[in-house]
Amino acid sequence: MTPARWIVSPGWDAACIWGPVWAAGLLALVVPAGAEVGTWNWLVLVLGIDVAHVWSTLFRTYLDADWRRARPGLAWGAPAAAAVGTVSLSWAAPAWFWTGMAWLAVFHFIRQPIGFAALYRLVGGWPSRDGEARLERAALVAVTLGPIVWWHAHLPRPFVWFADGDFWPALPPIVGTVALAAAAVTLLGWAVARVWGGRPNPGGDLWVVGTALAWGGGIVWGRSDLAFTLSNVVAHGLPYVALVGVAARRSAVRRGRGPGLALVGVGWGLLLAVPWILAFLEEAAWDLLVSHEHPALFGEADGLTGGLLRVAVGLLAVPQVTHYLLDGWIWRFPPGGENRAWALDGGGADPPAGSVTG
Repeated sequence: MTPARWIVSPGWDAACIWGPVWAAGLLALVVPAGAEVGTWNWLVLVLGIDVAHVWSTLFRTYLDADWRRARPGLAWGAPAAAAVGTVSLSWAAPAWFWTGMAWLAVFHFIRQPIGFAALYRLVGGWPSRDGEARLERAALVAVTLGPIVWWHAHLPRPFVWFADGDFWPALPPIVGTVALAAAAVTLLGWAVARVWGGRPNPGGDLWVVGTALAWGGGIVWGRSDLAFTLSNVVAHGLPYVALVGVAARRSAVRRGRGPGLALVGVGWGLLLAVPWILAFLEEAAWDLLVSHEHPALFGEADGLTGGLLRVAVGLLAVPQVTHYLLDGWIWRFPPGGENRAWALDGGGADPPAGSVTG
């Protein structure tokens, strides 16, 4: 089999994978300082992309009976572990809860760019453990973690990850400068290695550079909540939903069963509608019971207090933390990764509906 250079095709990858990352980074550079997210942007960006992408994981996991039977420990252990962890932390140390959630999210958000880069290497037939691959991973860690360290060295910023005070304590500004310098040097070293290596990997290269642009643009250059939200949510959520849809569809077509067959018959609207409805219900619960930030959308309620509030916060965080836990397993690549067959057989254009590529 001739290795592909794209997850689906140049146009599809540009629209759904690396394109949103570049768009988010470029938009973050031009958003005016102090721009707020606002209700409509919140509906599209936070609820419609960020929260909904968490629920899109269902198409890769719980809606697939084969996956549930093959991974029962993961299927039921992940939400159980998430519930124990979130409720315990929210109950015992509510002041630490959002700090823990923020750093768990940061780890998840850093791991995703590494995963997409690994997928591009896999479908392209490039080694995943040679020196160039390790340098690529180092560059992605540097261009994502570097801005986070810089952020800690320049608190407060006009935006937060989850809640005020979730990132602390503040670091000396020089630490942030060193972190950005190290990121720039590492990225430059990766670029030199790519040119020197001479092996074309356009999708992966555009992904790496776009990731640097999005994180640097939204966190370091950006001076507004809207700029950060664009760079954070769009660059993370849209590629994830697109990959879930393609992976579920191809897996179902290959096996002749699975939730992805509905995407063949009904289309991408189903992949967008189901997570959006669940995201709306989740955010309504958050707003009515905890935050009371969007009464125009969800109505007004007295909410919870005391121990009930702490338990509710922990339970409402379970879908998100479960998504974090599952995401560390469902996209594993070789050796032995369950995504290996899809990545190798599915690289390039979609197989025709009903075909089984085995």
